[in-house]
Amino acid sequence: MKSGWLWIILATALAVRLALLGAAWDKPTQMMTDDSQGYVQLAKTLRDDGTFTRHTTISVVSAPMQICSSWDHKNPEIFRTPGYPVFLIPYVPSGMENDNGDYLSLKTAVVVQICLDVLLVFLTYHLGRVLVSHRVGLLASALQAISPVVVASSCRILSDSLYALLLTLAIVLLVRHFRKGRGYDGSASREPVVGGTDGQYFVMDNSHNGQGRFEWWSLGLAAIVMVAACYVRPVGLAMMALVIFILVLSRMKFRRLAVFVGIVILGITPWIIRNSVVADYRGFSSFATDSIYMYSVPKTLEYVERHKGSWTAHQFAEVNWYNPYWDSEVPNRQGREDIAVGIVKSYPIAFTIVHLKGDVAFWLPGAPDVLEVAGMTTGGKGTLEVLQTQGLAAAVKNYFGDNTTALMLALPMVAILMIKYLGVLVCLKRARLHMRPEIWLMVLIVVASALLPGPANHPRFRVPVEPILNIAAAVGFAMLAGWLAARRKTKTKTA
Repeated sequence: MKSGWLWIILATALAVRLALLGAAWDKPTQMMTDDSQGYVQLAKTLRDDGTFTRHTTISVVSAPMQICSSWDHKNPEIFRTPGYPVFLIPYVPSGMENDNGDYLSLKTAVVVQICLDVLLVFLTYHLGRVLVSHRVGLLASALQAISPVVVASSCRILSDSLYALLLTLAIVLLVRHFRKGRGYDGSASREPVVGGTDGQYFVMDNSHNGQGRFEWWSLGLAAIVMVAACYVRPVGLAMMALVIFILVLSRMKFRRLAVFVGIVILGITPWIIRNSVVADYRGFSSFATDSIYMYSVPKTLEYVERHKGSWTAHQFAEVNWYNPYWDSEVPNRQGREDIAVGIVKSYPIAFTIVHLKGDVAFWLPGAPDVLEVAGMTTGGKGTLEVLQTQGLAAAVKNYFGDNTTALMLALPMVAILMIKYLGVLVCLKRARLHMRPEIWLMVLIVVASALLPGPANHPRFRVPVEPILNIAAAVGFAMLAGWLAARRKTKTKTA
């Protein structure tokens, strides 16, 4: 019956996602966001003329929200990378301006995403089983199957699900490398990474530590998958840096490290060259500085004005809130970068406070995403802003209003998340400093994913690390079960 439970979990995952898709089938705009429209537009330009460009309505402003003039502008895209638009090309409709029939092919894309998301549930099971035990793998995959933020993400035209699949697959391959190969020093600690009272579920398997034949294919394929993840979402570069950092710390032989880094360089260099040629931009993506400019800069200036009354900050905001495009993308891009770096240097403390405050959104429930896809609520109400300024009660009232039905449906989804976080906290209680490289890699990936976005953060940014969080929660629950069993056993002996 070992495999029977897994099939039940996979069937549940498929059924839950198809049910949500069914709720949005007649109103496909519920599967779309502003980012979705951007991805579709880029997929169209790739399909129709082989270019990766975006059409933007440019507004020249002299002060915040005071538009002087605007016009259409076509620029090479350097913020997004082409991975997800390439995935969408077979499903992009010829037109999206009429009725629901125009969205049929995009609905097909969502169905494909749902199937890939069920595969991610299986990978979650596999990773949990390899790291800890079959029982932990099953529980982790069950949590992944019903995670509201994951379910909603798979039913939207967004890159989260595909990126999560690639990132998790890369982790699975790296875990295989660490477990089966001789990629690190055999002197690593043999302590259990986590453990209950007797460690029966959680003793990490060290039987392959420094033994067995090294597998080139697992390391090389992990590098290829990581490169693919970077093309789907450029934040993958940060995760790539963490992988290389862990490989260096794990005392990998130079030749093997060179192979991994070499594949990465060969993979990302073509896009860097493309950006340099078509946009005069020297880099893989402008997502980092642009995100700081679009989200962190206004919030930081607002914080400085509110707490310090800085007239300089006020003037800076009025002049540079948006930088006009004028003749080309290049001066605008350089201007955004200069402003972002300048603000961070001028107000480092305010920037840090604003950044960390925005990161709270990463841990919020994904229930609103599910309800919005189902058509029971709508977004764009500024709820995150209300949460940060007025508190939880005001944010709930702002989002739900008098919609008590949606609120009641959200409560069990919030409960699932809170219970999962309880399991994660229990797991963290038994963490050790001398953990295996693959465990440290997953911890760092979660931390980086939570901290990097800042004010741009959103619960859906948690999707790529949900498999890791669900495995940690499953370990925590199994530890609790072990403690309870040991306690009952002790009471029985005493009686």
